[in-house]
Amino acid sequence: MKQCIDWDYRLVLNTAEGYFRAVIRRHPTEECWSWAVEWNGTYRLVGYFGNLEAGGALFAELPQLEVNSILEGLNRWIRRRVEQPLAEEDDTLFVASAAVEA
Repeated sequence: MKQCIDWDYRLVLNTAEGYFRAVIRRHPTEECWSWAVEWNGTYRLVGYFGNLEAGGALFAELPQLEVNSILEGLNRWIRRRVEQPLAEEDDTLFVASAAVEA
């Protein structure tokens, strides 16, 4: 969340009374964008698009999340991870988007 908090916004979406949110931000110097989607105030997906090298370098900076393998086979797998709620003050992914809406 902190990695791209200062990047310029390209899309800010908050709909269904906050149950669905999305944001796209542009890196200040690279041809790279970050994106995030949240639904039901619980589930989030994040990623990058644009320059593959820049996105890969940014991805490498992210912390590794603990996952448990349920099933693994040739070219396929099923993994899960336990939800870890964030404290209100630590949840900054969509903070700036609230300012844009005002």
